[in-house]
Amino acid sequence: YSSTRGLGSYRALLADPERTLRRRTDYDQLTNFMQALFRDELVPFPVEPSPAGGYSMLVAVHLLPDSDLDVVLAELLPEWKTVGLTYTVVPALGSRHASPIDSEDFARLVRAIEEGHPGVAVGPYFLPWAATDSRFYREAGIPSYGFSPFLLTVTETMQISRPNERMQLPGYLRGVALYRKLIRELAG
Repeated sequence: YSSTRGLGSYRALLADPERTLRRRTDYDQLTNFMQALFRDELVPFPVEPSPAGGYSMLVAVHLLPDSDLDVVLAELLPEWKTVGLTYTVVPALGSRHASPIDSEDFARLVRAIEEGHPGVAVGPYFLPWAATDSRFYREAGIPSYGFSPFLLTVTETMQISRPNERMQLPGYLRGVALYRKLIRELAG
């Protein structure tokens, strides 16, 4: 992941995660997104009027691989923080395991990126704050990979998951062409 960061200080901080985690001043230099690579989190959504009256708020639990939901909730949402509030924990949706990276399909994805964008760092990456439908395919035993062949500028990445996401037309067209080629290869 460090090799994908444009800012040299981020590359250095992420190249040796253990050192960064030991040194609080280094860790504090990371963005919230990058810090989320190393910690379990509660992610609150906006408060909304409840159909039954009052208000409600969805709070997603971001779990690192191998984290236990009950342990994380006890630590991040202790009883003293919820005095007077009620909450319901719904079962996790999707799979908690990654798709294999030693498969031929994953190797094809890597080759496609290397051919289409020589010299670009290729995953796999753990992406915090992301919940795609791939988790349902993995739960059903179907390997599934997040794949994006689009080159984005730093400012374009700041708009991801916001209204009016944008990218430059040449990067978009190049990514679509790479997608088409890859789909033909995977289907063939």
